[in-house]
Amino acid sequence: MPETVQMERVQQAGPISLDERLRRVEASLIGWALKMSDGNKSKAAEMLSIKRSTLGDRIARCGLGDAAAADAPDVTVTEPMAVGA
Repeated sequence: MPETVQMERVQQAGPISLDERLRRVEASLIGWALKMSDGNKSKAAEMLSIKRSTLGDRIARCGLGDAAAADAPDVTVTEPMAVGA
């Protein structure tokens, strides 16, 4: 597809907020890890390769409560993505 046609489609779709997309991905990954660990935050943090305290901070920053974390927006993440994949 010619580059000008692709650019027109992007412009018609409107701006994309990187910050909002990152928040959604972060909330989804946290929700996934909490589901996979049956709500065990220490295991979830280990799955995400972050400290338990960092997980707690990110849960708060994303506006996820203990119960809401399991209901985080689903982006069909079946397992963490490898960096560079």
